[in-house]
Amino acid sequence: MEAIPKKGHHIFNNALLNVLKDPIERFETYLKPRVKKLTIPTMAQDLKENPIGDAILMDHWQQKMTVHFTKQEENEKQNRFGVIITQLKENIYCCMVALWNGTDDVVHYERLIREFVKEMIEEELYVDEDALKEWKGSKQKVDEVQMAAKKFVQSLCYINNAKKNTVIPEVVTAFREANTAEA
Repeated sequence: MEAIPKKGHHIFNNALLNVLKDPIERFETYLKPRVKKLTIPTMAQDLKENPIGDAILMDHWQQKMTVHFTKQEENEKQNRFGVIITQLKENIYCCMVALWNGTDDVVHYERLIREFVKEMIEEELYVDEDALKEWKGSKQKVDEVQMAAKKFVQSLCYINNAKKNTVIPEVVTAFREANTAEA
């Protein structure tokens, strides 16, 4: 397998793939001193390794949908993406801790997550427009990966009265069930 191309060469920003991985790993660290023998649920491990749930699309995202620039300057959209990803990770982690502890802060974190997700989707911040313009490959594959990316981002919260936030509470529930069975 070839090395993943350098930052800025991907049509879809790779940092999005870690938006759950990093908070889940922090949550594991948070739980270690609180749970006698911490068991990592399969669901959490799967989300860390393949958050979009499709190995072929993951491969396209990380390996195949890249272009090579001699020089690429950062733009405002990329900078905004970086800020939102950082804030999303922090709020996802805080939401997980609040869910674990059963505090009322969950509503606050879900609202923040929803705001960041809405902005990310409306502005398609996870798409590098310069790389997309240079792309010479399949438009259909780009559309498939873009749909998977959007679906993944939407799974972080509910928008327009759609199904309530599912992924984050499901991860916390999976940890609770995996570690209750061990007790």
